[in-house]
Amino acid sequence: MTRNQDTYPVRWMGRQAIVALPEQIDVTNAGQIREELLLVINQGAAALIADMTATVSCDHAGADAVVRAYQRAIVSGIQLRLVVTAPIVRRVLSINGLDRLIPIYPSLEAAVAAGAPAPVVPVAVGPRNWSGSEAITAAVLRELIDALADGVALTDDAGILALANRRLEEMFGYEHAELMGQPVESLIPADLRTAHRSHQTPYAQALKAGPTGARAGPVGLRKDGTPFPVEISLSPVPTATGRFTLVVVRDITERIAPVILEALTPGEDAGQCQRGGSTREAARACGQNGVRGP
Repeated sequence: MTRNQDTYPVRWMGRQAIVALPEQIDVTNAGQIREELLLVINQGAAALIADMTATVSCDHAGADAVVRAYQRAIVSGIQLRLVVTAPIVRRVLSINGLDRLIPIYPSLEAAVAAGAPAPVVPVAVGPRNWSGSEAITAAVLRELIDALADGVALTDDAGILALANRRLEEMFGYEHAELMGQPVESLIPADLRTAHRSHQTPYAQALKAGPTGARAGPVGLRKDGTPFPVEISLSPVPTATGRFTLVVVRDITERIAPVILEALTPGEDAGQCQRGGSTREAARACGQNGVRGP
């Protein structure tokens, strides 16, 4: 798509890029705005400020354009900031959960004053007298997280997923970046969500004491509606912009299936659980029938 700098002017202030968005954002121009934001991200800005000071109207297509830019920014290790002054625009962004994911400032001056985030995390390597230095960039850090054998997610205080690695996406059957901005409850069977909500407050308080151990008997829910047994570990992650929770998920289907089958009384349940012919299918059948391991 041809870039139109007159329509969406880009101004650089050091390593911060400011994109001025129009008065009206809707389905007619949301795609073009999305491409402009992605283009600036690809140019290597440390922070991208979407200036919506002049924006008085934004529909869900516009909010989706911001979501796509946010997803690309996360993967690229770039901070996205929004400047919003119109209450109706702020409300649309809030309905889509963007106010929980992206810093929103009341003025351009405030957004710029936040400064450019540190682009790398320095890591010393080699012997002590080595004169060089190496650094792990945000992109490399993301690759390391994606390489982990366990599913890893980061949620905010409201339980919204701010990060999910590829293993978690594969485990739950989602496309890349599809989980971004979704409530963590979408990964829990419907019949367990009420209990989850009722325990959110005391559970968050319990996290203050430190990392929790693996929980016994939790069940995950894949995108296709299939439940499966998991182990979940949670750790609090306080940051300058809020409190997050690091979630590590492990699929234990293969581990518990033989135990479940051995513990079953011969007959009805065993027959149902063995119907699939494999330990994974057996554990899935047991999970659907409410059969739990020890």
